[in-house]
Amino acid sequence: MKSIFILAVSLSAPCLASFSSFHTTSRENGQFLKTHFTVSDRAQFHIGCGIGEDYKGFKIIGLRHPRLYPWYGVSNIELSIDGSQKVKIEGGSKQYDDMYYAKNPPKEILEQVFNGNLVEVLLFNREERVTFSLDGSHKVYTKLWKECGL
Repeated sequence: MKSIFILAVSLSAPCLASFSSFHTTSRENGQFLKTHFTVSDRAQFHIGCGIGEDYKGFKIIGLRHPRLYPWYGVSNIELSIDGSQKVKIEGGSKQYDDMYYAKNPPKEILEQVFNGNLVEVLLFNREERVTFSLDGSHKVYTKLWKECGL
């Protein structure tokens, strides 16, 4: 009985992994996107940078979540870093994609992400909250900004 209870508790608690995974997308014309992400439950929190069609650098904050797959368009999500005041950032998702991107979020938010410990993301009109560890985000910041020349 005790082992069943422990298993149920561990499955319901968020998994707070560090930024240990990355994703890169490149195109022949020089465009690319590099993100590093951390995982909590079935969701991923991405920070990244890239070079766009205009050959200018950009920064992103992203969220991958299974419930985003049928949704697309432009919307806001709310972030709270280390329990601070919630901040809205605007972004969007393409149809049949489970990834939400906020391109060039405010510098202050990125600074909080790179210096924080935890980020709580509120989505779907505050119906769902996902918490992610920001462990290792400062190393990711240094690496990404060197790669993207920002």
